[in-house]
Amino acid sequence: MDTPNALTTRLAEQIDQLLAHLDAKESDNLRLRQELHSLVQERDALQARLQTARIRLDALLERLPAIQTALESGQ
Repeated sequence: MDTPNALTTRLAEQIDQLLAHLDAKESDNLRLRQELHSLVQERDALQARLQTARIRLDALLERLPAIQTALESGQ
């Protein structure tokens, strides 16, 4: 059986280990939150670029029949 001092020392060591583990998890959590924020911003930027590309492509597709008619009448 542990003496009261040994038990106190062992509990203090376990508490220190738990606090160190908590600090590590908090650091990981912060890093992951920052990474998530960055990835969400990147996703939003890519979605905006994709939307712009879709609009440009739709505009080109609308002009295609007129371009083809102009090419055919020029021959």
